[in-house]
Amino acid sequence: MGTTIVSVGNQGSSKKKIRITKWLIFTLLFGIAPLFATWIVSSESFSVDVIVGHGELFLISAVLTGDAFGRIWHAKATDDVFATICLGALALILAYSSLEFGNSSRDLLARRTITPDHVKASIWAFAASIVTGFVAVRMED
Repeated sequence: MGTTIVSVGNQGSSKKKIRITKWLIFTLLFGIAPLFATWIVSSESFSVDVIVGHGELFLISAVLTGDAFGRIWHAKATDDVFATICLGALALILAYSSLEFGNSSRDLLARRTITPDHVKASIWAFAASIVTGFVAVRMED
């Protein structure tokens, strides 16, 4: 009689890799696709200001943060202290990104220029939303 050995140790790891890959492609890459469209239709040369100079990253950050919030809420809402801390951080990033996008929109409607500091803040908010999104995907069961 033969014995069959089944390895289940790598199944969880490969599922997590697939989940992260899907998040990178369908959430992150598709989420920033409008930035590339902005650059393509712009008559200006490639620069950070052309791509994110209108507060777009704040809007994308809010969407990515909302996705991460939903993932953590669904996976571990109240039974994990780390998840609760993450939800609080996500709520702050979401509120900040939303308010700053509103400020950017107001300034653009008033024909005011977005300052370089505002552009840098949008990049930081975007980076925070990517990190928290990655953590959220990793926390999923």
